[in-house]
Amino acid sequence: MRDGRVLVDGVGLEDSNPMNDPRSPPFIGDLGAALAPLPVRIPDADDQDALDRIASTAPSDALWVGAARLAGALAAAGDALEKPWSTIGHGARVVFVVGSAHPRAEVQIKALEEAGFGPALLARPACRADPLTVQEALAAHAVSVIDIRRPDIVAVSGGETALALIKALRVGSLRVLGQPMLGICAATMAYGDTSLLFLTKAGGFGREAVLVDLASKFGLRVAI
Repeated sequence: MRDGRVLVDGVGLEDSNPMNDPRSPPFIGDLGAALAPLPVRIPDADDQDALDRIASTAPSDALWVGAARLAGALAAAGDALEKPWSTIGHGARVVFVVGSAHPRAEVQIKALEEAGFGPALLARPACRADPLTVQEALAAHAVSVIDIRRPDIVAVSGGETALALIKALRVGSLRVLGQPMLGICAATMAYGDTSLLFLTKAGGFGREAVLVDLASKFGLRVAI
């Protein structure tokens, strides 16, 4: 962030790759005007050190707007959170569900499968003429797999996919716990007689191997 303008790898957000997201391109309007009449502070932040300083000095009643690195700074500045992923045993069973239409999501799932962590449940771009129908069908299929395979972890790429799956599972609430990796949110959900660790990330977020990194870090095995 510089002079109230969001930069992505040194390029203005309006000219960056995230703007190519066909379903949910980022907001590029005047944030201050959008939040009026609330008081808005948009400090410059060029690196993680700057975000750490902002997180540690902001008022306690601040309503934060930012992305993964800001979330990491806030987590580091706040009280220690329960981290159930730290006790996940090697070989925990995971179901990957990928419904994002972002081009990067397609690259990430290919890397996951090539690394031997596939298959995953996903909706291919060619199927997305009716996105809502595809998301609901993918979520319903994921529920059937979860019921049969009984995984320890469900990892979802794409916010709308995560919402569709939560609705299909009929889960009333999630307990958000933190981020086991940069840009990946961890929560627990009660489902039936068990508790699932629910991991989510934005469909366009992360480098090509982000899902491979996640599976490798925790020694996960696919439950499909």
